[in-house]
Amino acid sequence: MLEPHLEPVYDRWPSYTLAAPNHFLSLFDFNKETYTRVLWWNAGSKNGKLKLKTHCLLGFKHLKSSTPTKQLGDWYDFKLKSQVKHTISGETRSSTDCYFTPNEFFVWRKTSNLASLHSNWLEVDIIKSTKDGLTKVTREVITNIAKKVFSEVSELLIDAQIPPPTGYVSSGSGGIHLYWVYTAVNAYPQTVRIWRMIAEALCRPLKKQQNRIWQLDANASKRPAGLLRLPGTWHSQTSCSVLAYTGGQLYRFEQLAASLGIRDGMLEPASKNRLKPKKSEKYHTHQPQHNYSGKHTIGQWWFKIHLHICSHFRRQGFVPVGMRNHFLYINYVALGYINKCPQRAFERLKKLNNELVGWSAAELRGLEMASKTQYKYLKKTIADYLEDNLQMDSSFLYQAVRIPLEKDEIKRRQSEAAKHTANIRKTGTFKKLYNGYVSLKQTSEKVTQKTLAEAVKYSVRTVRRYWQELITSTRQTQSEPFCVQEDNRCLSIYPPSLKLSVVRAEIQINYSLGHMDLVDQVTRVANCCELTSRAACRSQSYP
Repeated sequence: MLEPHLEPVYDRWPSYTLAAPNHFLSLFDFNKETYTRVLWWNAGSKNGKLKLKTHCLLGFKHLKSSTPTKQLGDWYDFKLKSQVKHTISGETRSSTDCYFTPNEFFVWRKTSNLASLHSNWLEVDIIKSTKDGLTKVTREVITNIAKKVFSEVSELLIDAQIPPPTGYVSSGSGGIHLYWVYTAVNAYPQTVRIWRMIAEALCRPLKKQQNRIWQLDANASKRPAGLLRLPGTWHSQTSCSVLAYTGGQLYRFEQLAASLGIRDGMLEPASKNRLKPKKSEKYHTHQPQHNYSGKHTIGQWWFKIHLHICSHFRRQGFVPVGMRNHFLYINYVALGYINKCPQRAFERLKKLNNELVGWSAAELRGLEMASKTQYKYLKKTIADYLEDNLQMDSSFLYQAVRIPLEKDEIKRRQSEAAKHTANIRKTGTFKKLYNGYVSLKQTSEKVTQKTLAEAVKYSVRTVRRYWQELITSTRQTQSEPFCVQEDNRCLSIYPPSLKLSVVRAEIQINYSLGHMDLVDQVTRVANCCELTSRAACRSQSYP
C-alpha cells in the first residue's frame, strides 16, 4: 500500500498509468474488510426499468453487536454469476455491469449504517447525446475519450487548487471516476459531516460547466453510500472493460480536509447540546416572536418547487441536454405530491415532456418506477439537486415567510379603506347631482327632486339624501361676490376708493354659448357695471 505524504502537490499533477484491478482495489482494503462491503450487479432490465441485485457482501455482517458473524460471499464467485447480455455483440458475459461500495457498512448499504470511510470521489459521466454516438466502438476510442475528459477535468481542478486524486477509473462508456483515497477512518457523525464538506469542495469547480461532452453527477459524488463501477469488469452497452489508473498519493483524512480549507476545529466531535439546540436558541433576540408558525402542506411545498422549475426552463424555451432526465424526474415527484394520483401525474408529465423535452414514449416510460416510491427530501437536499443537476438558483426555497397581520390591525385597515371608498363615492355622487341641479336651474325656474332624479338617472331617495346639501351649496355660490380684476395697463377713471357692488345674482353668463353670443353677454355685463358705478358717484357727490 502507498505511504501517505504530508504535503500535496497543487501546481502539477503526477502522471497516471494503467494499473491492475487488484492493485487499485487494494488501496480500499478490498477483500480485507473489517466490516461489510456491498457488491451489486445489473440483473437486467424489464420494461425499461433497471434492476440491480445484491449478490455478495464482502467482510463480516454485524447484527447490532460487536461480535461479527459469518463471512458472506466471495467476489470471484460474484464475478462469475454476474452474467449480462451485451448490447452491441449480443453475447452473454460474466463480470458485466458490476458495482462496489468504496466505504464499509455495519449491515446494509445505508448512510446510517456507515462503519468506515475509505475515499471521496467524483463521478463524471458522458452526456446522453454523446453516448448515443458510441455504437460499435473499440477500446481505443473509449480510452481516448476518457483521457480527454480527464484532461479537461484536471485542468479545472488544478485551477481551483484541488489536490491530485489518488487514481481514476475509466467506466467503459467514456466517463471517469476520480478517487481521493485515504487510510480508513471510523464513520462517526462528525466524520461523515466532514466527508460531505470534502465532497462539496471537490464538486464546486465542475458544477456549472456547459458546452462539453461530459457533466458532473453531483448526487453520486456526494453520496457516502454510493455505488461505483468495479475495475476489471465489463460495460454492457459498449462491451468495453472498466480500467483503473494510479499514480497519485494516499492521503490522510485530516490532511485532505485541511488541504481543501476545512478547519481543524470542525473535526472535533459535536456534543448533544450542539447537535440539538435548545428551543430558546431557535429565535434571534432582535426579532419579535409571532404566533404564526409558517406551516404549509406538502402539496403546497412541491407545487412551489414545480412552478419555479417550469418557469426557469420556459424562459429558456427548452431543457438542455444532460438535464432532461433530472428535470422530468423531479417534476414527476412533485406532480405525484400535487395530484396524489400516479396516472394524473404521468399525464401531466407527458404534456411537460412534449413542451420542453421531447423524449419518446419508451424513454418516458422508464420514469414510472418513481410512482412506486415515496421520495422524501430535505430542503437542503432539494437545493443541492437544483443547483447541481439543473443549475438553478435555489434561493426561493429559503425566502422568509410573510407574517400575517394581527386581527386588530386587519380590522383597522379595513375600516380605513371602507371610509376612504365611501368618501370617494359620496363625492362623485354629489358632484353629479350638483352639475345636474345647475343645468336644470338655468333651463327652468323650479327644480324638484323628481326632475333632478330623472336628469341624473338616480333614485329619488338618493336625491332626497343630498337635497339639503345641494340647496345650501348653491346658495353659498350665489352669495359670493363677483370679482372684477382691474386692468393695470391704463389708469382707471374712477377713484381708487370706489368699490363695485355687483353680485352673481345680477350677472349670469352662460359659457356654453357660441363665441359671438358670449361676447355680447360680456359687453352687457360691462355696461351694467359702468351704470352701477356712475350711480354710486352721483350718490357721493350729491348726498
